[in-house]
Amino acid sequence: MDVLELIDHLEDMIEDGKVIPMTGRVMLNKEDLLDMLKEIRIKLPDELKQAKWITQEKQRIIAEAQKQADAMIKETDVRLKREVEHHDITSEANRRALEIIGNAQKNAKEIRLGAKDYANQLLVDLENNLDENGKELSEMLQQNTGEMLSKIQEDVIELIKVMENTVGQKTDEIRENMKELKKMNG
Repeated sequence: MDVLELIDHLEDMIEDGKVIPMTGRVMLNKEDLLDMLKEIRIKLPDELKQAKWITQEKQRIIAEAQKQADAMIKETDVRLKREVEHHDITSEANRRALEIIGNAQKNAKEIRLGAKDYANQLLVDLENNLDENGKELSEMLQQNTGEMLSKIQEDVIELIKVMENTVGQKTDEIRENMKELKKMNG
C-alpha cells in the first residue's frame, strides 16, 4: 500500500470504530492504530524530507544574509567614526555607502539566484524520480518553493532598504559633524 491508501485505511478504521454512546468518541484498537501510523511513517517519500530541508536552508540563508548585513553595518559604523576623527569623511562616506549598497545588492542577487537555481535543480531531480502520486507532491513543492523564493526576495529587499536607511542616517550624522567641526575651526 502507498501512503494515500494507508491514510484511507486509517480513515476507514476510525469510521468503523465502535462509537461510545452520547460522547461522540470512537473506541479504536491502539495497537492497530499505532501499527498503521508506523507504516505511514516508513512509507513517507524522501521528497517530504527534502521539502523540510529546503525550508531549513531558506532559514539558514536568511540568517546568514542578516548576519552579513549586521557585520556590514557594524563595519560601516566603525569606519565612519574613524573618518570623523580625521575630518576627511564626506567623500569617503559617500563612496563607502555606495560600495556597501552595491555589495549588498550583489550579495542579495547571488543569494536569490543561488537559492532559486538550487531549488529548481531539486525540483528537476524530484520530478525525475517521482511516480504518479509523487508528481502531485512535486507540484505542491514547486508552489511552496516559489512562495519561499518570493519571501526570500522580499526579505533581502527589506534588508537592503534597512541598510540604505542606516547608511543614509550615518551620512547625515557625518555631514552634521562636519558642519560643527567647520564652525569650531572657522
